[in-house]
Amino acid sequence: MRRNTLGLALVGLGTVATIVFAMALAPIELADAKPGRVVRIERATRGPSKMARVCQYQRPGATAQITCVGENDFEEGDIFEVLSEDGSFARAEVKTIKPARIDACNLGFTVDIDARVFDEVKKPATPSYMSQFAVRGLDLTAGVSKLVPAGGIQVPSGSRQDSVFMAVDADGDDKAEFLAVLTNCPAARRNVPWVPTGRSLTSYCIDYWSRSGPDWTKQGTEVFHYCQ
Repeated sequence: MRRNTLGLALVGLGTVATIVFAMALAPIELADAKPGRVVRIERATRGPSKMARVCQYQRPGATAQITCVGENDFEEGDIFEVLSEDGSFARAEVKTIKPARIDACNLGFTVDIDARVFDEVKKPATPSYMSQFAVRGLDLTAGVSKLVPAGGIQVPSGSRQDSVFMAVDADGDDKAEFLAVLTNCPAARRNVPWVPTGRSLTSYCIDYWSRSGPDWTKQGTEVFHYCQ
């Protein structure tokens, strides 16, 4: 029996640290996709060599902080687009990259990025840690693209154990064209890093999906490990 859902674990949480901590406290079991469900799965990436990525965005002051989990393929000068459900939009240029404060075991699967914010269309009406995300590698338009509520969106894989935690409306039609889905996947159990004695490790995946017409395509999977 499933002990909890990632969707419930995410409600009201404030940072990536609390997201992964909630997942560590609420492990899930794998479930097969629903019979007859057909989706395309590719190893494709967006852009010349980098997969689309979704990260947590905070702006405590003039400089924004972006916290990302998974492989560190970020470089100085990378551009993120910052989205919220109320239509606010900005871009953020990567200035510095450093190990994340929440990476207790120094595994290297979480980084904090300091970024310069520019091209702001408007500021969010009610900014909070979970109301904005930084997205890299999507074709988005200022004043048009926005987040849409993730609740109720069917997971393309068909698994009831997976949970959509972010959905992007890229073209302004109020329908999601891109999803970030939290999942407990077999890939997370391979090449598990060593952790110090007394620490525990939980491994998860983020699946990225894009839609063209009625069909969803899996663009890639980000594996990350959380140590506490």
